[in-house]
Parts: sequence; C-alpha cells; structure tokens
Amino acid sequence: MAIPKELVNAILNEYNAHPKTTLIDYYKYFAQSAFGPGHIVNDIETARENLQKELEESFVFDTIEIQACDYFLPFYRVNLSLVKYEKIDFDEYFDAFIKSSRDVEIIKQMSFLSRWENIVFAIRKMYNMDIEGDHMLAGFTDDMESLKEMHKKDQYLCHHSDQYKKAYNPHYRLIHSDFMPKALDISAVKHARELT
Repeated sequence: MAIPKELVNAILNEYNAHPKTTLIDYYKYFAQSAFGPGHIVNDIETARENLQKELEESFVFDTIEIQACDYFLPFYRVNLSLVKYEKIDFDEYFDAFIKSSRDVEIIKQMSFLSRWENIVFAIRKMYNMDIEGDHMLAGFTDDMESLKEMHKKDQYLCHHSDQYKKAYNPHYRLIHSDFMPKALDISAVKHARELT
C-alpha cells in the first residue's frame, strides 16, 4: 500500500526538524495538529501564569522558531524564545494562543484514532525503508504499548519523550494560522504538505 504524499511529508517535517523524535513524539505532533492547544487551557489566568513561569525558567530553546504542525489543521508550534527575546509581545502571543485553544473546531477523537493507525503504518514503512540510515525507531514497541494504554483510558494527549526534551528543549505554544500575530511571518515556514 502506497503512503499518501501528504503523510510522507508530515512525517518528514517532524523528522527533519527533530531527528531524535520517537513514536510518542510523532504521536504528539499529529495529535497537536488534530486537537490544537485546547487541552492545556483549563482557565485563562492559570494558562497565563504557566506561560509566564515557563518563560522565566527557560533559557535554552529549540533552534526552530516556528514549525508547521498542520497535517490535520493549520497549527504552528511557536517558540517561546520569540517572546523571551522580545521579537513578539507577550500579550499578543498569549491572546493568539488562547484564541487558538477556544475558537477552532478540532478533529473528533475517534476520527483521529482511525487515522493514527495509518500514520503508524507509514512510520513503520518509512523507517524500514531507511530514513537517513535509521533501521528502527528507538523504543517503538514500548511507545506503542503506552499509547494503547492511554487510549484505553480515553486519553489522547501526551508529553514529549525524555529523549526529545533533552535533545531539543521544546518550549512553545500552538497557534492556529487564523490567529497568528502580525509580527510573525509564516510565509517561509515549510508546511507538512509542501516538502516534496
């Protein structure tokens, strides 16, 4: 079975940006594209406090300032370094994040899960086909079991793997293209659907 070009591109989008990605991190990438940031916003004041705290405590950031996370919906991972180093105003960033969490119709969980099976098939096939010399994805079997257990509990969201956190220091929020702050130019960002 051939893998759709858009799916190949989406997998490569995360692989090229973060080669130490595990299956858990691929899952997070696709889940973020389907569900956006709504899951982390229980109330606006707590979300604001969490963002301010993360900014105060973070000094090392991923080198990628904006990454398309747009296989399902047009979300972007927008690095907190842009706020930390005053390339964008805190309130403008936070407002865009909150709007992205509240004003977007997300993919239904069951629809996402049925698509996830195809994504796993594609990942397996691509790693067997040797992406940049990798013959297998580290921790694949354990990650598959963890995800199955998570889904049995009706949970659909997870954190980045420890391997990913250590390698990339991910500090970002998801922002939908409709609410992207004007100060940020996303025209040069490579979309998952446009890599090849």
